[in-house]
Amino acid sequence: MKKYLGISGDYQYRAIHEGIFIQRVWHLNKIYLVDEKFDVKSNDIVLEVGCGSSNLLSKMAKRALLVTGVDISQASIDFAKQQCLGSNNVNFQVGSISEMELPDSYYSKVVCQEVIEHLFEGQIDQLMSKSYKALKPGGQFLITTPNYSSLWPLIEDVMDKLKLSPPMADHQHDTKFNMKKLKNWLTSFQFHVIDSGGFNTFAPWVGFLSEKIVKSLNNFELNHISALGNLFYVIARKPS
Repeated sequence: MKKYLGISGDYQYRAIHEGIFIQRVWHLNKIYLVDEKFDVKSNDIVLEVGCGSSNLLSKMAKRALLVTGVDISQASIDFAKQQCLGSNNVNFQVGSISEMELPDSYYSKVVCQEVIEHLFEGQIDQLMSKSYKALKPGGQFLITTPNYSSLWPLIEDVMDKLKLSPPMADHQHDTKFNMKKLKNWLTSFQFHVIDSGGFNTFAPWVGFLSEKIVKSLNNFELNHISALGNLFYVIARKPS
């Protein structure tokens, strides 16, 4: 995770607002995923682990009762606070997975987008355990991560060679996942998997088209060709 500290606090924000269309749509689709599949409601108390620049967190804060963002990067938290100025239902915590201090059975939803691939196995175990304890019975846990059973390894290599993002292959990604591996990891911590799928298959590559078309394509991928997704998601529930 220390390698992540070399990325600027506004990285994810710039990816959406200043990045090339592929990068922009890649990050936007993670927000669309939450709208389509996770349905944050006005009574939800939400935790986002690895909130970064608060692209998603700032959106969830407009809908949820309370949102907490945790990130290892002080620079990211500082930027996220600026993005959430005026929101009185947002809290932030700086720290690694091992340093997270979370109340038991408090959150109704936990979100963790493109974080677990940056962790070693022991840290992932801590994330699973702490998230399980922090969720209310019946609470839901959403995880997204690159799909190493897709074309992602090739894309990762090309992105590195063309310097289109901070270096990824063998630099940031310490643990590599496919759908089966992540589901097994979650169930080993007593989570019940309730939904899963893939996205960012084709949509980022046609990001020069209108937002309406790109969102429609992303929704089609989520619901019809999810096995091909370069990113995949799993939603798990803590038993009631």
